[in-house]
Amino acid sequence: APAMTTSGWDELPRWFVPFGWREFWRKQAYLLRDTKSPLRVSAQVAVRLALLGVNQTAWTLDQFAFPRWDQTELFGPVFIIGHQRSGTTLLHRALARDPNACALAMHEMVLPAISAHRVIRAIARWDSRHGGRIRGRIDRLQDRFLGRLDHIHRIRLDSIEEDEFVFWSAFRSGMCVNDNPASVSRRELDYFRDFRSWSEREQQIALAWYRACLLKRVNREPSRESGAPVWIVAKNPAFSQRIPQLLRVFPGAKFILLVRNPLETIPSRLSLIREIWRLGYPELERMSLAQVATIVDDSVRTYTYAQRDCALLRPDQLVEIRYHDLKSDLGATIEKVYSQLTLPGSPSDIGNSIGEADSPGHHHYSLADFDLSETDLRARLAAVFDAYGF
Repeated sequence: APAMTTSGWDELPRWFVPFGWREFWRKQAYLLRDTKSPLRVSAQVAVRLALLGVNQTAWTLDQFAFPRWDQTELFGPVFIIGHQRSGTTLLHRALARDPNACALAMHEMVLPAISAHRVIRAIARWDSRHGGRIRGRIDRLQDRFLGRLDHIHRIRLDSIEEDEFVFWSAFRSGMCVNDNPASVSRRELDYFRDFRSWSEREQQIALAWYRACLLKRVNREPSRESGAPVWIVAKNPAFSQRIPQLLRVFPGAKFILLVRNPLETIPSRLSLIREIWRLGYPELERMSLAQVATIVDDSVRTYTYAQRDCALLRPDQLVEIRYHDLKSDLGATIEKVYSQLTLPGSPSDIGNSIGEADSPGHHHYSLADFDLSETDLRARLAAVFDAYGF
């Protein structure tokens, strides 16, 4: 694995949000061609462009108001990787409880600029002094719209989430084409789901945006009286496919690989995606075979790349955790992470309790729900099944 940043990999976007215009308009063209409701597509485009306008304005203001943000120091980061539905959220939210840890909440990824958060905090303080009506309305809207996902994965604006939403905000993520049933059906957009197929320059731009957002997040963090370093803990299953590139940008990065049986994770992921689609498309009943195949191809890449590239990491860079061990003894798992990765602080600062919101249950799924064949998955991921004895 590359040991040092090189020219192009250590750049930062200081004035402009590096929005993926080409991919954005390409997706919209396909949606307009395929949809029976152009007004729905137009409304989605309007929301996206409005969000970009706010982000661009705040990002530019940062350069005037906080010009030294790029001199912030990062410890790590510690990246939690592995296939979706492998316990990554549970571990992420547990480690984020360390007083010296720093993790990104959903609203911090959708609006990453320092200026934006100064405004948000000012509004929140004003609202708190006047009865909290704004916060109450926002919470009720979230509960009504997102509450349907709580039994699978709780999502709220103030919840710690996977860092892929940082890339989503700049339209440089596979999420941008996986969020719509019609665009998932388009194989012409497959390259956008495979980070390895991007040009080196496109990879550099995406990761530079991510590093800038992390720097601004740590810059907003109040200083610690203990003098201990603030360390980033990030969860992103998509990073399982980007380990060599991450090491170019973050030479001091450490990784936690969570491993769970693909026969469980893949249908669970499909079930979550289907429910997310139903939030915007309630008429959706089943995923098509083509849509399932697209998501499964990405899952295969996640397992394959993670197994191959993690083998290149040193023992002090990587800790591997089985899903069963995580669920059966969270405390012991956290102690193992701190010990093997030599993290600052102490696992005793976290505690063993975990809320129901961080560990949802009652999620039922099966291979048959998506017409998946166990034989086919075992054949495609034979190396993974053999390595872990699944």
